[in-house]
Amino acid sequence: MQKRRRLQPEQSKALILEAAERLISNQGASALTVRGIATEAGMNPSLVRYYYETTQDLLIAFFQQLAEGHCRKIDEALKAEQPLQALWNLQTRAPSGLLTMEIMSLGHRYEALREQLVMHVEVVRTKIARALQEAFERTDRNPGTASPEGAAFVFLAVAAALVADRGLDITKGNAEGTHLVEAWIAGLESSK
Repeated sequence: MQKRRRLQPEQSKALILEAAERLISNQGASALTVRGIATEAGMNPSLVRYYYETTQDLLIAFFQQLAEGHCRKIDEALKAEQPLQALWNLQTRAPSGLLTMEIMSLGHRYEALREQLVMHVEVVRTKIARALQEAFERTDRNPGTASPEGAAFVFLAVAAALVADRGLDITKGNAEGTHLVEAWIAGLESSK
């Protein structure tokens, strides 16, 4: 019988969080159980409970990791030659919206997770609104009386709808909606 090597605490936590992501992405939030995570991570369920006493603790750690990664990617996109296009690509290139939809659903059940979600969405909208404000100031292409915050909301809502539709194989109007947003972005970034 081969002896299992002992993992460092950070390695164990990383395996647990990776297992949680796979379960949520592939099977939905209902598959998120201690036993399911332990099986997916190849470890004893008691080890999962040792690091994360409650499901909410695990979800918060998982979401914080996702949010930090997402913010890093946004910051990288903002440094691009065409930041709005880079932000659009980042927000629309996810293979499916299942993970996001499941996290949002879990946010309705777990108050502490909901608080984390709200904070993250507000940070993301603020970053995108700033990028849009800069583009509005460089051009005369502000769509009517749109505020940067309102434009950021529409930008993210359309991106989220496209990703969610992709996960469900809904296509009607998606190409046209994508073209509309990308033409708007191109107009805002063409005068750089």
